[in-house]
Amino acid sequence: MNSVDGATLSSSLYLDDIKAINDGTGGVPNGGTGPGSNPEQPGILYDFESDVQGWGVEQNQANAAIPSVTSSAATSGSKSLASSFDLTKAGGFELTKVQAADFSAVDRISAKVKLSSGTANVRLYIKTGSNWEWHDSGVVAVDSSEFKTLMINLDPAWNLESVKSVGIKVEPTSGNGTAEVYVDEVTLNNN
Repeated sequence: MNSVDGATLSSSLYLDDIKAINDGTGGVPNGGTGPGSNPEQPGILYDFESDVQGWGVEQNQANAAIPSVTSSAATSGSKSLASSFDLTKAGGFELTKVQAADFSAVDRISAKVKLSSGTANVRLYIKTGSNWEWHDSGVVAVDSSEFKTLMINLDPAWNLESVKSVGIKVEPTSGNGTAEVYVDEVTLNNN
């Protein structure tokens, strides 16, 4: 806290009765799970035009860099999420967004992925429920030729009202040196 004339003070600040109120703007989006949560609607969920939207790196066995936004490749708009990594590290890594969400109003999630060089086996995944149960798209071989679409058909039995994270698992399969992975258009759809 600021003090007058450089005086050194010691004090405490106590907060009490903190409340969330409905201000009429539509509630708290996905502020919880289960009944009363606000389901995500069809459309682009993450597009990375201005920032990384809270995505990070986990399970990093490929020296993957902290994600950034790049204009080197994109499918929607002019930017995508990017992370450089070591193509010789087959253990790979995950780009992930950890955040509570409700996908109960949609039937599938997709993402578009491309590499700057080399090849990798890539999966789109979600983790759901209190045990963070893993569900993925299956392996898709990705290279530098074009963006590949990864898709998960969502099963209502997967606790879709309690999604804990969305991510991309990258496992390098060929190449030398470093490459970048580009992720764009993480989208929710209905059949």
